[in-house]
Amino acid sequence: MWIRAIFCAALLFASPAHAGVVNVIEAYAKPTIGKQKVGVAFVTIQSVSDQNDALIAVESPQAARVELHTNEMKNDIMRMRKLEKMALPAHGEVRMEGGGLHLMLYDLKQPLKIGETIELILTFQRAPRTRIVLPVRK
Repeated sequence: MWIRAIFCAALLFASPAHAGVVNVIEAYAKPTIGKQKVGVAFVTIQSVSDQNDALIAVESPQAARVELHTNEMKNDIMRMRKLEKMALPAHGEVRMEGGGLHLMLYDLKQPLKIGETIELILTFQRAPRTRIVLPVRK
């Protein structure tokens, strides 16, 4: 019996305490104008993991596709660039905000209106897929 207890304790302490755990906070989408089919969303992702991770894909039942994007200045011109993934450092944070990292929502099924919500499914390299519902607000 003692051997089993020691073995179980050893397994517990041998595993990373928080492998692949994230929290999503401050998530929202901006309203679209008229019948515009492209929208933008912002989220802040906090890692409580002992390992580096990355956001590798985002889906929404309300958009045909969602892309990870950043803005970068080149020759005094701000350009939007698609990213294959967004790195999330262990015990770190990724903050999406205007003028920087963001999510582009393409071919929206309906306009995004203030007071409504949009669903996103976030896929990470390590952490489990995470479903979030964001409010649409200014």
